[in-house]
Amino acid sequence: MSVNPIAQRINSLQDQYRQALPPDQKRGLCLWIVEPDEVDMIGGFVLTEDSPGAVFRDLFLTFVGAAAGASDYPYRLGEEWKAQLDAAAEDLKKQGLAPALWQTVPPIRTLLDFINFVLTVTLQMEHLKGRMVLYLRPENYADETAFVSMIEETLQDGLPEDVFLMIHTFEKSAANQRLAGRQDWGVVTLRPNLNMAAAAAEIAAAGDPTDPAVQFRTLFLEMSQLGGQGAFEKMRETGNKAYELAQQQPGWEHLVATVLAAQGAHLLTSKSHREEAQAFFKQARQAAELAEKVGNPAGRPVHLQTLNFEAAGLFQQKSFVRAAGTYTEAATLAATDENDAFHEMEAYRMAGYCHFRAGNNQAAWDSYHAGLTVAERIAPATLRGSSLPYLGRALLQLIEVENRHAATTDIRQRLERLLGPDWETLIEKAEKAVSS
Repeated sequence: MSVNPIAQRINSLQDQYRQALPPDQKRGLCLWIVEPDEVDMIGGFVLTEDSPGAVFRDLFLTFVGAAAGASDYPYRLGEEWKAQLDAAAEDLKKQGLAPALWQTVPPIRTLLDFINFVLTVTLQMEHLKGRMVLYLRPENYADETAFVSMIEETLQDGLPEDVFLMIHTFEKSAANQRLAGRQDWGVVTLRPNLNMAAAAAEIAAAGDPTDPAVQFRTLFLEMSQLGGQGAFEKMRETGNKAYELAQQQPGWEHLVATVLAAQGAHLLTSKSHREEAQAFFKQARQAAELAEKVGNPAGRPVHLQTLNFEAAGLFQQKSFVRAAGTYTEAATLAATDENDAFHEMEAYRMAGYCHFRAGNNQAAWDSYHAGLTVAERIAPATLRGSSLPYLGRALLQLIEVENRHAATTDIRQRLERLLGPDWETLIEKAEKAVSS
């Protein structure tokens, strides 16, 4: 019986971990240098080791919530640890662990303070027989350089025995440049080399080769890979086969739209193919609208995607007025589902930017303002990593351009309420992270 391609790659990661971190290695940093499509596999490896299928005795703990590199990052990690313990309180009580061990997050200023807080609980766990591995997997970075500096300082100060930090990073990153190969700090550097493109092909081809679903998955993947390589003629040929196959299957109207939109997205990356990309997007929109009309449940979300693709194509062609109109259509469609508030906000932001580029400042103001109003329906805790700071900056710039200074206080108060008083620094940190 053949092994699932994903399971094969999890096994590969387990083998690499076993060879790189022998049991007698007591402390350090496990540094995975990965390709973007390998990130989820590292997470899968950790989940496997935190399940009955674990092959190591090490205790893996994952922390994702805090913005890495922020001055309060270690304290936020402590809060996340407390939340994890609260969620598992009943099971922990059965092990004889009292909530008093974690009831209050102690003063935490450094990563070592955080590690010691984790140790106050884990050292009481009777089943803890191996090392403790803290996987820091932040969803976003306030400051990548500061994050790496925290790691460096922690390694130089010396981790407690049987404690490892673990992070993943990319080839062109500050973490790779400053940490890879530092055996003197206990850094163990691993490169998975999982060939996830091959894994995707294996998964797509799994099953009965006469099954239309298997055939479609294989064709769609091949089409996407050809498009990514710039082999547009072959992409069109394969895409046409996928398109015809989808047309023949009842209930696949949304996949017809998806095939067309995907081809357009690849063509859009080439300046000489942008008009053709736009033609694909128009066809994709029509197919998505048809999917909606016939009651296909996937029709609406695909329709929203095609509108965004079409608007992006118009923007690339500098058709700013038409792009603004299409983004506004996307915002209107997103507004029909409360779960699409982020999409609605972003569509209004882009509509505003297109109006601004077209020289229509009043329309830009109206769109930006509509986006801010949508943001007020979204939980503030989820907005700091969104595009709202850019929308806010655009509003303040328009205030200066249009001499709307009477609106300054209201706009700033609303943004601070949603994002915090430091909201403008979020843009600086994001741009710094991109340029580093």
